[in-house]
Amino acid sequence: MAQRLCYVSVSLALWLLCVGCQPEVERSSAAVRDSAEVRIVENSAHEWPAGRGWRLASRPTLDIGASEGGPDYQLFQVVGVLRLSDNRIVIANSGTGELRFYDSSGQFISKAGGKGGGPGEFQGLRWLGRLRADTLVAFDWQNRRISIFDPDGNFVRSVTLEALAPAPPSHVHVGMFVDGSLLIGAQRLFASGTIRSGVHDDTIFHLRFDPRGATYDTVGRHPGAQSYILAHDEGLEVVPLPFGRRPRAAVYRDGYYFGRGDSYAIDHYSAAGELERSIRWLRPNERVTAADKDRYIERSLEAIDDEAERRVIESLLVGIPFPETTPAYAKLCIDSQGYLW
Repeated sequence: MAQRLCYVSVSLALWLLCVGCQPEVERSSAAVRDSAEVRIVENSAHEWPAGRGWRLASRPTLDIGASEGGPDYQLFQVVGVLRLSDNRIVIANSGTGELRFYDSSGQFISKAGGKGGGPGEFQGLRWLGRLRADTLVAFDWQNRRISIFDPDGNFVRSVTLEALAPAPPSHVHVGMFVDGSLLIGAQRLFASGTIRSGVHDDTIFHLRFDPRGATYDTVGRHPGAQSYILAHDEGLEVVPLPFGRRPRAAVYRDGYYFGRGDSYAIDHYSAAGELERSIRWLRPNERVTAADKDRYIERSLEAIDDEAERRVIESLLVGIPFPETTPAYAKLCIDSQGYLW
């Protein structure tokens, strides 16, 4: 059975940006109410006075990465960045399966890992986190394991997450609670009987693993991303549904935020998976225009070098039923002060 994944691949440079903020704020246009022990916050306008909102700095405080130059400065599929207590910077460069270490001025120091299945290597580096004393934790979705490194990049140990067997999920997001336990959102496509062409809804499971990855609890089950499947005699063509639902999650201390992405709504759960708060912005999603569709197809095809494959993917994308609206957001981030972005 054939399966083809279409994605847009871009070359990334790391930009560490400083955020400036104004101290004066006014009361938010938000309505707060409780429903079945869940606090609901409905926002109808921004909190800042006009012209006083937070802004990213016009120039980065540090720029690491180059399209041309030494290989240690060429970044591809960056999935995580950490600043250590001594101001060194660690970048999880998934394209090469490496953890790269730079000093506070952005000069390359060393690297660890590499592509492979051996100890300290990665087949699908997806996330980078930190325990106490700058101990590093990296998640490899394809090998279904977490690997531990000391602050200098020396490999310490790894553990396979058997709960993700028998095969790696199609999508994951990872976060770490304050006690060192991991939240892993594992998405799978469930289908029974004859698989027909059309839009399919995946399911995402939130699993909480103890700090050593040995035991886990299922703390949530939610609608996952949407895919489009074209079934034919030779197998299946599977692509993400353009502008389809893209769930996102972000862990902070002893809880996590989760949003389906198909509306301006984000829920907050405890580490045990109990819904505690629902945050909403009262505005409609943007409409998907004909120009949006053309631009999506064009950029998707730019990433494919093989001409025969390009023709197959182009015919597939042209026939996909695009949603009427775009996702509400592409990512959730939490800063050091606990603000949700």
